Amino acid sequence: MKLIATMIIGPHLITITNIGNLFHHSMQWVVLFDGFMVEAKWLATDQVPTAEDYLRNGVVTSGVPLAFVHLLVLLGYDQSIEALIDDIPSVISCPAKILRLWDDMGSAEVS
Repeated sequence: MKLIATMIIGPHLITITNIGNLFHHSMQWVVLFDGFMVEAKWLATDQVPTAEDYLRNGVVTSGVPLAFVHLLVLLGYDQSIEALIDDIPSVISCPAKILRLWDDMGSAEVS
């Protein structure tokens, strides 16, 4: 088991060149937690967000952009991770919207 973990993690150990990617990973987590705080504020103040605000925040809090950024880095995509954090492309945001709405439909109360 340790050998398999070493084979997987070995190429991705932190080096000087990977420090930038580590910073961008931590920024992605910050964006996720900020989204959770926005949702907590909506719940605490009984505020109903607009559909656009809800979906924009829902894309982030679904966790899909975070998972895709980590997946792309593990696959060797190092070009512009910061661009994925600043502006989420539609190839990532569309599945995130679908999964968020699917999750909301499953947890919604039937009147």
